[in-house]
Amino acid sequence: METPKYEYQLYLRYNLDPATQLGFGGGWIKGAGDVVNHQSLNDKLDTRYLRLSAAHFFTAAFQTELSLGRDLSVEQGFKQDSFLSVRLGYLF
Repeated sequence: METPKYEYQLYLRYNLDPATQLGFGGGWIKGAGDVVNHQSLNDKLDTRYLRLSAAHFFTAAFQTELSLGRDLSVEQGFKQDSFLSVRLGYLF
């Protein structure tokens, strides 16, 4: 059995203009530990991270977003010294 996983986030966003946004924030992921025969395996997640983001709407239906960040602390798993995410979105 696995315990619930929770993620808490806090972000501040600034609109440069109606189509462009900048953001800064962070989060905390906690939980998702395994339990076998009512005994915890002490493998719960506990990760804290920071992120910077920029998003732009080229049209009402087409958006792009760039996120940069890093993990501050990790209890289980791999620590990401750098994080880069690029998203393209198109609404039909």
